[in-house]
Amino acid sequence: MTPSDSPKMKTVGSIREEIGVYNKTLNNYIRTFNLKVFNKKYLVDYKWDGYYQLRDYHQATPELEEYLQLHKSRLVEYERDYYSWKTPVEIALKIDMSVETVLDYLNRNISRFEYFHVEGNDFNKQPRVFEKAGYNNLTGVIDDKIVETSRVKEFSSYQLLQDLQHARLEELIDRAQNKNL
Repeated sequence: MTPSDSPKMKTVGSIREEIGVYNKTLNNYIRTFNLKVFNKKYLVDYKWDGYYQLRDYHQATPELEEYLQLHKSRLVEYERDYYSWKTPVEIALKIDMSVETVLDYLNRNISRFEYFHVEGNDFNKQPRVFEKAGYNNLTGVIDDKIVETSRVKEFSSYQLLQDLQHARLEELIDRAQNKNL
C-alpha cells in the first residue's frame, strides 16, 4: 500500500458537518460526558494548546470519526436541547428529577444568565462600572427568581443532570467521611 492508497484523514469540521451539529455542541457534549478525546488516539495533530477544545481544523483519526458517527443521534439531541427554549418543568421531566431540584439548581446558578452594562474604560482611566442589565437566554423571571414558567435556552438539561449527579457523589463521600471521623 502506498501513501496515496491510505485513507484520507478527515478534519473535525468535516465530520461535524456530516453529523449536522455546531462545533460548540461537540465541545459541550465532550465536557458534559467527560470524554477523553484530547490525545493522539483520536486527534492526529493533537498538541496541548492550553485548552480542551476540538477545533474544526484538527485532523481526526478514524477512531474519532467512528465514535462521533456512532453518537450522531445523541449529538443532534444534545444540540436540540441546548438551543431550544424550555421550562424548568420540561427539564425536570426530561432528566427525571423533581421540579424543585431543577429550580433550586437554576436559581443557585442564575448568574450564568446575567448580562451587564459596562460604563467607563481603562483607556481613559475611568473606573469601570458594571450594572446588571438583565438576563440572556432567560425569560419569565419574577423578583430575580426563576420560576416554573420561566424559560431558558442555550443551556443543557443534560449538563444540569451531570452537575446534580456530581454534587450528589460529593455529598455521599462527605457523609461517608464524616462517619469515619
